[in-house]
Amino acid sequence: MKFRKTYKRKQAAVLLSVFLLVTSVAGCQRVGAVKETGEEKVNVVTTIFPQYDFVRQIAGDNVEVSMLLKPGEETHSYEPTPQDILKIQNCDLFIYVGGKKRDI
Repeated sequence: MKFRKTYKRKQAAVLLSVFLLVTSVAGCQRVGAVKETGEEKVNVVTTIFPQYDFVRQIAGDNVEVSMLLKPGEETHSYEPTPQDILKIQNCDLFIYVGGKKRDI
């Protein structure tokens, strides 16, 4: 009789373990994973060449990278055109240097 109780407990423990294992493995699935082929490239916009070159070297063919400032254009006097603003709004990632300086 005691053997029967311990057997049922072991059986229940094994079934519970299998159930937990199966549900945890099913939860590790990549839902909505990006397909390896045929997907759009990530659109990245940078402000200056060092950022542009960094992104291009790191991401390679996985991104479409563009630079806002033209070669030789002064960064301190740059004013974005309406096309530049649209380009920034429509990109996936915008990388820039600067911003407002906070008084410390």
